[in-house]
Amino acid sequence: MAYIGVPLNPQAERVREFCAEKGLDWPQLWMGPEAKDFTESWGVYGAPTIFILDHEGNLASTRGKDELEETIQELLAKRDNVDTQPQVEESDEEGE
Repeated sequence: MAYIGVPLNPQAERVREFCAEKGLDWPQLWMGPEAKDFTESWGVYGAPTIFILDHEGNLASTRGKDELEETIQELLAKRDNVDTQPQVEESDEEGE
């Protein structure tokens, strides 16, 4: 599992201080004043907002804050099921 922070504070120094104070040692994608465009386009209405990606890097949920444990368990089960299922190829020819 990986975390990437997207701080919404427009002041970079305050973001650095906050991360140091709280021990947030994962990467932070600071966008400065442009963060407003991000929050509007991704439907961020409060902080923290958690987006969950599946094992292929696709957006799986934007409700991570409310359903974090349940969503992660579902995604892990799906990942494990996909990875362990035998691959079956169908043949176009009769008798095979």
